[in-house]
Amino acid sequence: MIAITSGIVLITMAITWLVVSTDTALLNRKLRLDDFHQEQIRQETMTLWRQIGDVTSTQEMERRMREAGFTQPQSLEYMVPQAVTTTLTSTIQTGGGVR
Repeated sequence: MIAITSGIVLITMAITWLVVSTDTALLNRKLRLDDFHQEQIRQETMTLWRQIGDVTSTQEMERRMREAGFTQPQSLEYMVPQAVTTTLTSTIQTGGGVR
């Protein structure tokens, strides 16, 4: 009887070990895939930031400006608008009431 019980316990432990090992292996594989995808996203993000930097550079903006037909101005003149003031008025009506 003890031999049968020991055998059952041993088989149960072996099955448990196999299940835990399999789960661990699957989780490790998922972690590796997640790390791979994270690295891909990081590289893509860095590429996009570099492209944004290229497109918004002064040289690129000037090139696109010339292609669109704009030219450098000969002189600049700054206009300073006069201060705008506004007056708020309100009228309070008394009497009457709600009908």
